[in-house]
Amino acid sequence: LLPGNLKLSSSVWCYGSDNTNRHCRFRNLCFFPKTNDFVFFHGSKSVYFGIPENRFNPALADLASVENHNTQYFHFTDMPESESQSFNKTFIDKRFFIFNRFNPGNLMHVLHDDLIPLISSLKEICGAVTIKETQECLKSFELFLADKHPPGMFFNLYEELSAGSPVLAINLTDNMICFAESFVGLRKHTLWYQYGFKIPQGPLKRDMKIVTHEVKIFIEMFRGKFGKKYSFTDDESYAVLITRNNRIIINEAEVLEELHKCSGLKMKKISLEENSLQEIIQVIHNSKVLVGMHGALLVLLMFLKPNSIVIELFPYGVNPDNYTPYKTLATLPGFGLIYHAWRNTELKNTIIKPDNPVELGGIRHLPLTVQQQILDSPEVPQHLCCNNPEWLFRIYQDTIVNISSFSQVLQHALLQQVEGKIFQQHNENLIRRKLYPGEVQNLACLVSSDETWTSLVLSWEKPWNLKYINFSLVVYEVLVQEVNTEKVHSVQVKTTKHTFYKLQQNTDYMIWLRCQVDGRSGHFSTYPLHCYT
Repeated sequence: LLPGNLKLSSSVWCYGSDNTNRHCRFRNLCFFPKTNDFVFFHGSKSVYFGIPENRFNPALADLASVENHNTQYFHFTDMPESESQSFNKTFIDKRFFIFNRFNPGNLMHVLHDDLIPLISSLKEICGAVTIKETQECLKSFELFLADKHPPGMFFNLYEELSAGSPVLAINLTDNMICFAESFVGLRKHTLWYQYGFKIPQGPLKRDMKIVTHEVKIFIEMFRGKFGKKYSFTDDESYAVLITRNNRIIINEAEVLEELHKCSGLKMKKISLEENSLQEIIQVIHNSKVLVGMHGALLVLLMFLKPNSIVIELFPYGVNPDNYTPYKTLATLPGFGLIYHAWRNTELKNTIIKPDNPVELGGIRHLPLTVQQQILDSPEVPQHLCCNNPEWLFRIYQDTIVNISSFSQVLQHALLQQVEGKIFQQHNENLIRRKLYPGEVQNLACLVSSDETWTSLVLSWEKPWNLKYINFSLVVYEVLVQEVNTEKVHSVQVKTTKHTFYKLQQNTDYMIWLRCQVDGRSGHFSTYPLHCYT
């Protein structure tokens, strides 16, 4: 505890244009459990950098990676430095990263919304590039989970990524807690999916090569960090069926038999009810075929080896084209996975659950006319998140899988696997970095004249970095401008020499030049070359 009469002043440095991309570093930021507020003590020595004039429009930063969600805004309450004497404070002289877990009970959300963005954010702060550097970076940060969720079944994953046990805001009572150094603002460039808060759900508009790179960094870090707990041996290969205690596949035995008959592989069933997360990841890593009903465990397909098959099953009335978080992940460039969706199109093969609790798709609370409309509808219309009753009703149905149609999908995928149509891209080529040419070298001019006109011969050398860049086409853009006029001669050439004919005599010209490779332009020469004719 800090003495009650000790003054404390806070400081902040923020970077970014708005709350969705703003990242802030704090010194002596505090959290007051009684009011669930972050507190900033203003004093004469406080640094207040990068704070917009209206930091409440709508917020200074986002506490979660889900963009601009109104329950995930970060604010702080202003207090004068003198009032810091009024509180008993627990001061922690460590570095903290502060964020909200978005939905810690769902594995898709845990990985997609929390852990992958967290790793990316921390390694950016540390300047970490390699896996070893990333692991060292994690040792320097503890986590403050500002959300109101209990620890949850996947809390151990957060513990493994924190230098000490994560501090949960919900566990704090009276004393104000103050962090010597803290960071706010999860990076969002790792996300591949949005959940439909403003428009129907679907893939995010991203450079998916960047997303792949970040996910692969996470996987490699995960394998290194959890290697002893999450074995990644390659002893056997399986065809695997993910099972659930709801959204049940009624004829599991037939599906397993067809999987074995078509693939010739050993069979495994996995579920969170019967297996630990360690066991599930190990089995999936050794799988050549992964089959499961649409659900969170499919996010673990990221641990599959290249050229593995993913078949996602959908209940009656659920269009696979409208719900694609796992398809988007499976088809990220460089993953090299074979993805197919199977959809139940037969009403007779669905077991509806109208008497379920509302959160599991029950519809008895709805007016009879609305219930009937849902029952008669052949497909869930596109909708926003998160409690559309028709979506919940259909997604929590149980399903009898038509073995004939399932077999067709499976055999088509197996044929692709045998033919090797999808290959793993090498990590170095995963992100096709846009390499640009440097400045041209030794630009020179030679003037020759006759009685009427003057010719100007330009010569130069290639940019020095050109020999290190792979390209198909190189051209040079030449600009020649008469001094004190707006007359500009422009030309593109493929050689390192060019002649301008019939220029005026006794004229001063300024010349700029830049190189282009495959349409990517370098910068013009820093200083123009002056040539007098």
